[in-house]
Amino acid sequence: MEKEKLTDRFVASRKPAPAGKRMLYADAIVPGFALRVTDRGHKSFIVGFRPPGSKHFVRHKLGDARIMSLAEARTRAKEWLQALADGKDPKRSRATETPNRFTDVAERYIAVRTPSQRTGARSAREIRKELIPHWGDRQLSDITRRDVAELIERIVTERGARAHARTILNHVKAIYSFAIARDYVDRSPTDHLKTKELIGERKSRTRVLSDDEIRSVWNAAEQMGYPFGLATQLLLLTGARRSEISDATWSEVDLARGTLTIPSSRYKTGIEHTFPLSTMAVEIIASLPRWASGPYLFSLSGGTRPIVQWYRAKLQLDKISGVGVWVLHDLRRTARTRLAELKVPEHIAELCLGHAKRGIVAVYNRFEYGKEVREAMEMWSRRLAVILDPETNVLRFA
Repeated sequence: MEKEKLTDRFVASRKPAPAGKRMLYADAIVPGFALRVTDRGHKSFIVGFRPPGSKHFVRHKLGDARIMSLAEARTRAKEWLQALADGKDPKRSRATETPNRFTDVAERYIAVRTPSQRTGARSAREIRKELIPHWGDRQLSDITRRDVAELIERIVTERGARAHARTILNHVKAIYSFAIARDYVDRSPTDHLKTKELIGERKSRTRVLSDDEIRSVWNAAEQMGYPFGLATQLLLLTGARRSEISDATWSEVDLARGTLTIPSSRYKTGIEHTFPLSTMAVEIIASLPRWASGPYLFSLSGGTRPIVQWYRAKLQLDKISGVGVWVLHDLRRTARTRLAELKVPEHIAELCLGHAKRGIVAVYNRFEYGKEVREAMEMWSRRLAVILDPETNVLRFA
């Protein structure tokens, strides 16, 4: 078996082995470490060794190559070989190092996985808020399917937060997938749990707020003030996603140019996007406090952390406004619908919300329509002003 310096590109390029066979690609850097590829294309990292006192050569699976990185697998292989050199049984040695508490594995997952995720910071907050306090000191293998089901059902029944429940269930699945790939546990308590039965069928939302509802929500947000009230008003004005506003920093804002630039690290498409801000939106941002201790526009911690307690803020909005059965994302849909009512061309309205161009248009039309997008956002801002105060603004913007 020839040795190859394994690289991420090499691993990704390996094709399935011939039918009925497995291919092994030995690493030229770490002795005994190899990539194994089955005839179905499944790839895993393995380490070969002789246990202390045994004449038999064995191979141990370190992890699934779809989940475990090459660097992590190579480090794990070195740990096994070092245990052998010390006269220890690698399996026994590894067992004593394996984290067993849910909190340990969850924190390890956060450290390894979330930094590369677009919404990693939010995922970390959700795991630390919803899962670690609930199961923190319990053994990972002791958490049952019933435990998971009861937690998710409680979020649905007590809060009515179906979307959030689906997100938390996905976090549980991801943490256990991470743990299984590293031999921390053999199975996941989410196996055979059906999301549709636990939470209900995912429904496409079509909710658009009426003029009266827009006025009620805006006035309620005005009463709430900083930070959640003003952030809500900005969501309606810009049509932006919640995290694009709540996690915004001052370095992303250019008041002179009237823009908000979302970096690629936290934008849905993974590409930096600049929103033109209407005059009304600029006025709101200019009124915000600037914290000496942190960069965030909307914060309850002096700018050091962005706002996260949207659930409670939404309850307060509903109570003050009297508007029922709506979610914050409906503000984005409302803004998009109103742009259509204002006869804004479809492609411009889509760009206002930051939706990427599609198909052949994305390939050949590189024009950004900055002027047209700004004009459309000003049109929506003026229309919103009329909705909020018809007597004062209907003639002003006629």
